[in-house]
Amino acid sequence: MKKTTFAAACVLGGVAFLATPAEEASAADMFSLSGQIGYGFNGPDGNDGLGSVNPYGFALGLRADISFLPFLFIGGNFMYYFGETPSIGGIDGDNVGFTQLGGTLGVALDLGPVGIRPYVMGGVLFGRPGEKNLTTNSGFIAPGIAVVYRTGMFFIGPEARYTVALADNRPNSFGLYGTFGLGF
Repeated sequence: MKKTTFAAACVLGGVAFLATPAEEASAADMFSLSGQIGYGFNGPDGNDGLGSVNPYGFALGLRADISFLPFLFIGGNFMYYFGETPSIGGIDGDNVGFTQLGGTLGVALDLGPVGIRPYVMGGVLFGRPGEKNLTTNSGFIAPGIAVVYRTGMFFIGPEARYTVALADNRPNSFGLYGTFGLGF
């Protein structure tokens, strides 16, 4: 129930941002392609059967976004979480981790060379086989925010995202990422 309430609050917050007027999108905001690097932290849910193993961990990803109104954008995101290799009795087990594939809907707020991009992402978490058997896929909702600094057609900045796995036995994650790319 807590997961559903949190997700609903984040979606409603995103809708409130949609009603906020913004400046017209610049040419750099029309289409963007970016890379991401970061780390996902597994929360202590206790119901995922993972104990201290973090199936998220170090991550690499790609994102593409397109603005379709002066301040709204849609896009797609791919993220590969390397996860961890649990050690059982001093013997390494199979690596556990996730691959995340999702769509994004957000707001682009321009403040000069700095852009603030709150968004909501949804999609599928694909579990990789491991000692803890994460092979079952799960849907997810992930509210997040990125702050980017633009110079010419290039941009760079930090991003934070909270992933809510929709299956009961899948862990949630808070992730911190660096994003870098170009807009045209």
